[in-house]
Amino acid sequence: MPTSFVFPTVAILCVYGSYAINNSVFDIFTMCLFGIIGFIMLLMDMSPIPFLIAFVLAPMLEKGLRRSLIISDGDPLILFQSPIAIFFYVLTIFAVISLTRGKLKKLKD
Repeated sequence: MPTSFVFPTVAILCVYGSYAINNSVFDIFTMCLFGIIGFIMLLMDMSPIPFLIAFVLAPMLEKGLRRSLIISDGDPLILFQSPIAIFFYVLTIFAVISLTRGKLKKLKD
């Protein structure tokens, strides 16, 4: 099928689908905003996949954080008491540092 037919059809279906969820024009503006953010990410050679994964996993993270803070009576130190949690914090810091170093080396070359 020609792209001149597919792109407008997909755009119309996206607008219709976003409006049909809550019958709200605000949802259409939200869809357009996220479309613009995605386009900017593509222009900057950023992969949209991590953003989408974070968008999907954020509600689960929020629920888990709220549950753990309720269990600990609001003490945030519970997030740092488990050896498994500390291991994942160290692993995350190591990954961020190594990725940053790799990007900086690419920029220098």
